Amino acid sequence: MKLDGYRVAARTERGKVRMLTRHANDWTPRFRPIVAILAELPVKAAYLDGEIAVLTAEGVSDFGALQEAAAMAGHAR
Repeated sequence: MKLDGYRVAARTERGKVRMLTRHANDWTPRFRPIVAILAELPVKAAYLDGEIAVLTAEGVSDFGALQEAAAMAGHAR
Protein backbone atom coordinates (compact mmCIF):
# COMPACT_ATOMS: atom_id res chain seq x y z
CA MET A 1 0.00 0.00 0.00
CA LYS A 2 1.36 3.43 -0.94
CA LEU A 3 0.48 6.23 1.44
CA ASP A 4 0.70 9.90 0.56
CA GLY A 5 2.07 11.43 3.75
CA TYR A 6 5.12 12.71 5.58
CA ARG A 7 8.06 10.45 6.33
CA VAL A 8 9.11 11.07 9.92
CA ALA A 9 11.50 9.43 12.36
CA ALA A 10 10.49 9.49 16.00
CA ARG A 11 13.14 9.23 18.68
CA THR A 12 12.04 8.54 22.20
CA GLU A 13 14.20 8.32 25.29
CA ARG A 14 12.86 8.13 28.84
CA GLY A 15 9.48 9.55 27.76
CA LYS A 16 10.91 12.49 25.77
CA VAL A 17 9.98 12.33 22.08
CA ARG A 18 11.30 14.22 19.05
CA MET A 19 9.89 13.81 15.58
CA LEU A 20 12.33 14.61 12.79
CA THR A 21 11.93 14.85 9.03
CA ARG A 22 14.42 13.22 6.71
CA HIS A 23 16.11 16.64 6.49
CA ALA A 24 16.38 16.73 10.32
CA ASN A 25 13.69 19.40 10.79
CA ASP A 26 12.07 19.08 14.22
CA TRP A 27 8.34 18.60 13.62
CA THR A 28 7.50 17.55 17.17
CA PRO A 29 5.00 20.44 17.66
CA ARG A 30 3.13 19.49 14.47
CA PHE A 31 2.31 16.00 15.71
CA ARG A 32 1.55 16.48 19.41
CA PRO A 33 -1.14 13.73 19.58
CA ILE A 34 1.32 11.18 18.17
CA VAL A 35 4.10 12.46 20.46
CA ALA A 36 1.85 11.94 23.50
CA ILE A 37 1.16 8.33 22.50
CA LEU A 38 4.83 7.57 21.80
CA ALA A 39 5.86 9.07 25.15
CA GLU A 40 3.80 6.37 26.85
CA LEU A 41 5.61 3.45 25.19
CA PRO A 42 7.04 1.07 27.82
CA VAL A 43 10.62 1.39 26.53
CA LYS A 44 13.74 3.23 27.68
CA ALA A 45 14.59 4.29 24.14
CA ALA A 46 13.29 3.70 20.62
CA TYR A 47 13.77 4.90 17.06
CA LEU A 48 10.68 4.60 14.86
CA ASP A 49 10.72 5.39 11.16
CA GLY A 50 7.44 5.66 9.32
CA GLU A 51 4.88 7.56 7.30
CA ILE A 52 2.29 9.83 8.89
CA ALA A 53 -0.90 9.99 6.84
CA VAL A 54 -4.53 11.05 7.14
CA LEU A 55 -6.96 8.47 5.78
CA THR A 56 -10.41 9.13 4.35
CA ALA A 57 -13.43 7.01 5.28
CA GLU A 58 -12.59 4.92 2.21
CA GLY A 59 -9.07 4.24 3.52
CA VAL A 60 -7.31 6.45 0.96
CA SER A 61 -4.61 8.86 2.14
CA ASP A 62 -5.47 12.56 1.86
CA PHE A 63 -2.28 14.66 1.70
CA GLY A 64 -4.18 17.97 1.73
CA ALA A 65 -5.92 17.03 4.99
CA LEU A 66 -2.55 16.04 6.48
CA GLN A 67 -0.99 19.38 5.49
CA GLU A 68 -3.91 21.26 7.01
CA ALA A 69 -3.79 19.28 10.27
CA ALA A 70 -0.01 19.68 10.60
CA ALA A 71 -0.17 23.42 9.89
CA MET A 72 -2.97 23.96 12.42
CA ALA A 73 -1.15 21.93 15.10
CA GLY A 74 2.12 23.74 14.43
CA HIS A 75 0.45 27.07 15.20
CA ALA A 76 -1.49 25.90 18.26
CA ARG A 77 -0.27 27.11 21.62
